[in-house]
Amino acid sequence: RLAELLEDLRRQRPRQVFHGLRLEAAGAGTPEMRRLATALAELADLPIDDADGDLVARVRRGASPGTWQVLLRTTPRPLATRAWREVDYPGAVNATIAATVLDLLDVGAEDSLLDMTCGSGTFLVEQLHRAAPARAVGVDLDPAALDAARRHQRAARRRGRIDWVEGDVLTAELEGGFTRLVTNPPWGTLHGEHESNEDLLAALLERAAELAAPGARLGVLTHEITRMQRVLEQRAAGWRRVGEHRFFQKGHHPRLFLLER
Repeated sequence: RLAELLEDLRRQRPRQVFHGLRLEAAGAGTPEMRRLATALAELADLPIDDADGDLVARVRRGASPGTWQVLLRTTPRPLATRAWREVDYPGAVNATIAATVLDLLDVGAEDSLLDMTCGSGTFLVEQLHRAAPARAVGVDLDPAALDAARRHQRAARRRGRIDWVEGDVLTAELEGGFTRLVTNPPWGTLHGEHESNEDLLAALLERAAELAAPGARLGVLTHEITRMQRVLEQRAAGWRRVGEHRFFQKGHHPRLFLLER
């Protein structure tokens, strides 16, 4: 079966070129896993490269007792890797997660989209690869983040205008009427403070309510799940929860709260 999967990788279009095999598994250094890595490398006709191998085989326990699963990555780079991401901005949201958030928000060409905490621009640049909104605005306090966002927009080479605004979204002068709003607020590892994040979440919901059009949708992507739930119970600012989606990104498990007015 693994030989068939590797043959499928060779036949995929556009053709992918791999340079080494890397096995990812708990106990990857055990004799059993090393034998598996050797067998896979022979089938793929590739050397084993534990550091930089771009054909990644991940081994994990199956759902049934005593079974194992082997997952093969179909491309040399992760699907979340974007060619337009020229700046390694700390804390930038994973592009695949951003794309899913935008899909769940159902952003279309007729929408007016605001990223309240845009950082290096992942949400708004990612949206340009779908339907460029009628209006797109990104706000952030950090000028370095906005410089990165502009670079990413240029590198994406997609039609659609984005207005990048330097300032605090809670106080910046912005024209309202947004039909879609999104925020990935700081949550305390690289930016922000856990202790103050509940107040920040409440303030963002209140500000979003001021800037939103009737019937607008808001997506809040956060790791502060308990605090966000408490805010929705006590300080929702007129927003009602219509859905949740949990993401799994290795050790991080952010949750998207989908809200409507």
